[in-house]
This record gives sequence, C-alpha cells and structure tokens, in this order.
Amino acid sequence: MYVRPNLADVRLADVVVIGRISNYRIVRNEPGLVSGHARFDVQVDEVLVGRASGRLSVTWYNSTFAVPDQMPAGTYLIALRRPGSTIMPSPDPNALTPLQAPCSSAFILEIGSEEAGIVRWFLDSRPRQ
Repeated sequence: MYVRPNLADVRLADVVVIGRISNYRIVRNEPGLVSGHARFDVQVDEVLVGRASGRLSVTWYNSTFAVPDQMPAGTYLIALRRPGSTIMPSPDPNALTPLQAPCSSAFILEIGSEEAGIVRWFLDSRPRQ
C-alpha cells in the first residue's frame, strides 16, 4: 500500500540538494550487493542542507516498490541520507541514498513540483542554528 510522503521528514536528511541526475542505471544481481537497485550521479547546482561537492554518487534501493527503469531529464530537489543511517540496506557503503519512508516515494522531487516547493518552504522557514 502506498503512503504519501510526509514532506516534513526532510528534516531527517543529511544532505538536500538541487541538481541534475546523470548516469542513471539499474543494477541487477551484483555479487555481494542488494540486487534491483539504481545507481546515479547528481550534478549539484545548489546545496540546501549539509555539505556536498559538485557531484554526488547515489545508490537507491527501494524495498517496497521497484526503482524506475529510467529517470526523466530535468532538475530535482533530492534529500539524501548517509549510508548506514537508514534501516534500508545500502548497496554501496560509500554512496548516499535517497531519503525514503517505507511504503512511500523517495525524496527525488521534480524542481517545479508542488512537493518541491513545500519542501523548499519548510527548509527556508526552519530555525537557523
């Protein structure tokens, strides 16, 4: 059963960026790793939370739903967690993973979407530390 993401959960992200996805590919049956996951790079245009370089390596394992076979070109707001900081298995201990609650979609939001706007507002309105 699908559950709408709680956009306030973005506060659990280690890194939130706006960027473009490149080199998106599905990995199946890779020895020693979780099969049926995606790997991609994010060309970072803007960092909203945390620290990030100009390019990030990302792995995405979705235990509830299959990851998409491809990602449309465009700019996305992407919330990420460090490996080992989620209950989901991490196919690559050196790559970030998208923030995603069980039975929900990942925080990979098209930049012009209503959801991305709400997340941006939420981040802009939080207390500064």
